[in-house]
Amino acid sequence: MVVSDPAVNESQRFPLLAVVPITGTPAPCALYPPLAPGSNGLTKPSCALVDQLRSIDKQRICRPYGQVSEADLAAIDAGLRIYLGLMPDPGRATAGGGHLREVVPHQGNLANEGDRRGCGPC
Repeated sequence: MVVSDPAVNESQRFPLLAVVPITGTPAPCALYPPLAPGSNGLTKPSCALVDQLRSIDKQRICRPYGQVSEADLAAIDAGLRIYLGLMPDPGRATAGGGHLREVVPHQGNLANEGDRRGCGPC
């Protein structure tokens, strides 16, 4: 699944795309969000392997298979933020009261955080 920014995908300046592989082996957790078959082109329940993010040459993409739902995309985005350490620091704020756009590494234990579906060793 292509996860790089559409502007990067369309630009001739950047020859690579960021992709997250998909597997039919079930292992749902924050880093492996489940994907249901349907308009996304999948024929069976699958999981996105967020921790296997990689770059590939645009020429390797032959055709699109489908599009993921907004909910699936949000789950993959959340997994990418966890995996890449792009969790915002809620303790820092600007003088105007808003949060800084700075990101910091996530300090929690994925296995013990309820909304992350008990990721365990993944």
